[in-house]
Amino acid sequence: MNAHFCWLCWALAACGSGRVDDTTDSEDPVDDSAPTDDTGAPPEPLVVQASVHPVMTSIVVLEWTQEAPGSVQAEYSVDEDSWMRSPVYTMQAGPGRLLLLGIPFDTEVTWRLLTDGQAATQDARIRTGACPSGLPDIDHVTGQADAWDPSIRWFLGSLAPGGGSGGGARPWTFILDRQGRLVWANQTPSGRTTFSPQPSVDGSEILIDYNSWWGSFDGGARSQVARLDIEGTTLGTWDTPGLIHPFTQTGDGSIAWSAAQGGYAYSGEVLALLDPSGASRTLFDCNAFSQGHGGSYCGANTVWWNPENGHFLYSLYTLDTVIEVDAEGEPVRWFGHLPGSWSFSDPSSTFWWQHGTQYLDDGHLLVSTRRTESARETVIREYALDESDQSLVQIWSFGEGEGVYAEILGEPRRLPNGNTLHNFGSTPRIREVSPEGDVVWDVSWDDSGTLGCTHVVPDLYALWTSAP
Repeated sequence: MNAHFCWLCWALAACGSGRVDDTTDSEDPVDDSAPTDDTGAPPEPLVVQASVHPVMTSIVVLEWTQEAPGSVQAEYSVDEDSWMRSPVYTMQAGPGRLLLLGIPFDTEVTWRLLTDGQAATQDARIRTGACPSGLPDIDHVTGQADAWDPSIRWFLGSLAPGGGSGGGARPWTFILDRQGRLVWANQTPSGRTTFSPQPSVDGSEILIDYNSWWGSFDGGARSQVARLDIEGTTLGTWDTPGLIHPFTQTGDGSIAWSAAQGGYAYSGEVLALLDPSGASRTLFDCNAFSQGHGGSYCGANTVWWNPENGHFLYSLYTLDTVIEVDAEGEPVRWFGHLPGSWSFSDPSSTFWWQHGTQYLDDGHLLVSTRRTESARETVIREYALDESDQSLVQIWSFGEGEGVYAEILGEPRRLPNGNTLHNFGSTPRIREVSPEGDVVWDVSWDDSGTLGCTHVVPDLYALWTSAP
């Protein structure tokens, strides 16, 4: 029988205090017996001070003085059945510091520290800090733990309360666990909004767009992309003038973004690029390209970088079209409704108002789209590319008849086990669906806010930039 859970108490689901019902930790059970040294006597216990992190209050900080070099690891649990483990770190003699990550806000955690593979402390308890004020509440979570992707435990996303893009509605960037509990949260500065939080391309930092175009309606003059670590420390920022919607990072660390021209959206956009040296340039003039093919102004909702060939997918809601642009800024091909686009082998599989466009590892195209041009229902479509007649051939779809609709935003994301995550943007909801069409995880917010991008986070400890 499938494991099934459902929390209807939104306050507990949002910030912790709930039980972890799934056990995705596949390591051996923890041995609670006291270790001994060569004489058979228990070693002297290590004196460890536990405290709540002063900035990110869901993090517990362990500190101690280490008398000799050796390896250390933390084990910790928020229930009685499963334990989480930090990586094993090698530390020199002197002050030691270790973080406990992935714990919900306002939750009691049991912890112990191991040195050289042996328990160096007795089990102790501490409660994490309160959920930050103003963080939107999660309404419900349901799922089948044995059917979702077991390799995915954490999700990075953003939500603008009330659906606002300014006017004081400051969005939150968050990390969420499978039980719908928030384990990390950062509020966007005043006068900014956030649409596209994402892990850095190497997985070591959290990148957050601080968008002033919609945050203070200044034409994006003060838009930036910030670099944060798991402790909530701002490591640096990039100026991204004109940033109006999406951005992405490339393999060499460059930032590419859709930049509005003339300070307002209807003047069109370009794809801008900022390289690691700090030099910026226009990579692709979308407005000029569109007008040259009989189209109207460009308005982008996705910029996706392909690590296989360095190309970009530039998805335009204003044209119901996706343009593939190479690393030199040349259009390679385009799909959708702009003249010259690849066609759809089955007209009923045409995408409209597409978002979150990306290539999969097998070369298929994945999009979130309205079911038809006028339908108030959002679906996922996966296409194979038929090079012979330049057409998109739908090979999989989900969402028809489900009745879930994203007025704006939304995106799909293929998970390692073949399941697909679907974010519904302005209908703040995330669902995971199996290839057979079964919804195996479903989380929604009780706010009328707008979700930005959603990414999986394989390893929280990779985001700890000051790790030993």
